[in-house]
Amino acid sequence: YCSRTKKSNWRFRKKIISINKDIQISRGKPLFATGFPLSNLLSDYPSLTVGNVTSQGGLKGAQGSLQFSAPVQPGNSGGAVVDYSGQLLGVVSGSLNQAMMLNRTGTTSQNVNFAISTPLLVKFLDKGQFSYSSGKESSNFEHASQRAVEYTNQVLCYK
Repeated sequence: YCSRTKKSNWRFRKKIISINKDIQISRGKPLFATGFPLSNLLSDYPSLTVGNVTSQGGLKGAQGSLQFSAPVQPGNSGGAVVDYSGQLLGVVSGSLNQAMMLNRTGTTSQNVNFAISTPLLVKFLDKGQFSYSSGKESSNFEHASQRAVEYTNQVLCYK
C-alpha cells in the first residue's frame, strides 16, 4: 500500500523535471537535493539542501553514480539532485553508513552521499519507453529550486 500522505491521498504535483541527456557532470558543480527528510519528525513539505558534486563515481567508484555533499537524511531517497540551472543531475540513492564508518575507522564521515546519475537514469527511462521532458534551463537558482520543490513528491509505502 502506497500513498502520498494521509492528508493528500495521491494528489501529486503536476510539474515535470527537465532532463538533459548530454549534461556534463563535473566535480565541484553546485547542486541541490530535494526530498522529505525525516518526515515523521519534520515537515510534510519538501525541503532543499545545497552542496556540490564531489566525485563522478559512486561507492568504490561505481559507474552510473555520483557522489555529492548536499546533506540528505532518510526520506531524501528518490529525490532529485539538480544543478542551479534546473537540470537533473541524478536521483538520491543513499549515504555512507555512519555506524559502519565509526566501527571501521573510528570516525564518521560528513555529507558523503550518492545519486544515480542522469545518464544511467536516461538509459532506464529509454529502455522502459517512459517519456520525459528535455526542457529549458532556469534563469537562476531561486527559479530552479522552486521548480524542483514543485515536482518533488513523497511516496510512503507500508506493508
